[in-house]
Amino acid sequence: MASEGFITLISTISGGILAVIGGFFSNYFLHGVAKKAETKIFYRQQLEEIFCLSHQIIDYFASKYTLLLSATVNIESSSKDKIENPIPKIKMINYLYFPELKQILIKIEESVDNFNNGIAKLYLQKEEDKSLHELFINYIDSPYQEIKKSCNSLLGEIEHKISNYI
Repeated sequence: MASEGFITLISTISGGILAVIGGFFSNYFLHGVAKKAETKIFYRQQLEEIFCLSHQIIDYFASKYTLLLSATVNIESSSKDKIENPIPKIKMINYLYFPELKQILIKIEESVDNFNNGIAKLYLQKEEDKSLHELFINYIDSPYQEIKKSCNSLLGEIEHKISNYI
C-alpha cells in the first residue's frame, strides 16, 4: 500500500514537472512565432512607407517640373513649393531597415542633385539670349526623367521584396 501511494506521488510530481516544462516550451515557441509575425508586419509597413514616399518623390519633382515648364511662372517662384520633400524620410527608412536598396537611393539622390543644379543653371542663364525651351531641355528634362526612372526602379524592388513579408 505504501508503494502504491509512493508510485502515485511520483506520477503526480513527474506529471506536474512535465506539464510545467511543456508550458515553458509552449510559451517560448508561441512567443517566437508571434515575434516573427510582428517583425514581418513591421518590415512590410516600412516597405509600404517607402513605396508611398517614392510616389511622393515623383509627385514632388513633377510639381517642380510643371512649374518650371509653365511659361507664366517665374523660375524664382518654382523653388517655393508647398509640397514637402520626402527624400530625407525615405533615406532614413532605407538606411535603417533596407541597406540593400542603398544603390537605388544613391541614384535618386544624384538625379535630384542634377535636377537642382539644372534649376540653378537655368536661373543663371535665363538672362542670356538662349531659348528658354532649349535650356529647359538641357538642364531640367533629363534629370527629371532620371528621377522618375530611379523611383520606378525602387518601386520595382519594393514590389519584389514585399513578397517576403506577406
